[in-house]
Amino acid sequence: MARPCRGLGGAAIRGLPPDTQGEADEELLDYAAAHPGLMLTGYGTLMAGAYSRTDGPPPERYDHPGPVARLRVPAEVAAECGATVNQVVPAWLMGGAVPGVPVVGVSSVAQLDECLAALDLRQDAVQRARLDTA
Repeated sequence: MARPCRGLGGAAIRGLPPDTQGEADEELLDYAAAHPGLMLTGYGTLMAGAYSRTDGPPPERYDHPGPVARLRVPAEVAAECGATVNQVVPAWLMGGAVPGVPVVGVSSVAQLDECLAALDLRQDAVQRARLDTA
């Protein structure tokens, strides 16, 4: 889904080169697909609430044309499914050809319940394709 702008974020803190963010690129996805015993973990999958917040721009590392455009499609799919974006994004991650486990941070039981509802959300092939290519 949304990807950070290269060169921003905490990579240097983790001792990685500045342009390393740890996103799942095609090489990593191909490797994971070839090794079904591995599990991908999606950290920060809800972008600190950026998918559902309307009170400002996304976090700085995501505030560039790519992710801004990618915020629209999950919102459209959520409206079609009668779900929230915070359910659509984890469901998309879990339902991929290479499934991932979303790591979410919540600050209330209501947010936890919202995220857990993603386990039951089904996206049709057209919705899935739109999310995959957003």
